Amino acid sequence: MISVNSVTVSFGGYDLFDNVSFLINPKDRIGLAGKNGAGKSTMLKLLSGLQNPTRGEISKPNDYKIGYLPQDMIHQQGKTVFEETESAYEEIQKLEDRLVFINHELETRTDYESDSYMKIIDELTEITHRLDVIGANNKNEEIEKILKGLGLSVAISIDLLQNLAVDGVCVLS
Repeated sequence: MISVNSVTVSFGGYDLFDNVSFLINPKDRIGLAGKNGAGKSTMLKLLSGLQNPTRGEISKPNDYKIGYLPQDMIHQQGKTVFEETESAYEEIQKLEDRLVFINHELETRTDYESDSYMKIIDELTEITHRLDVIGANNKNEEIEKILKGLGLSVAISIDLLQNLAVDGVCVLS
């Protein structure tokens, strides 16, 4: 559960929010609607921890992770939301790229007893273990879970999303 308690957000003497309180329960789906400048993006930034309130507090369990997809973001034209979200898994991609290189090395080498060959085997073992620990095998499922939590189709393009000018926040427990 996320609790917003007596939150006020002020900009230059103007209160965007004044003493706002509400709860978000597990499984809740909430949409924010309002005119430009009403504070929809600011509220999502507050919930995701990217911005702090002027007064009040926002409480959430320590084991919750909150992802935020801003409406104004730098993106690659023509990428799907899935491909853009996948870019958050940079460590996995780097490790997988290194595995491809190592496997190529192992295919072409014949010095099976050398120290350098053994170092490659050790690195292969370390990378494979690290990928298991960080859940690389579940990456695609996690991305789909995040996008579904935001109410987005996996196949929607970033261009379309940008044209819709939406913000999104997803709570992952």
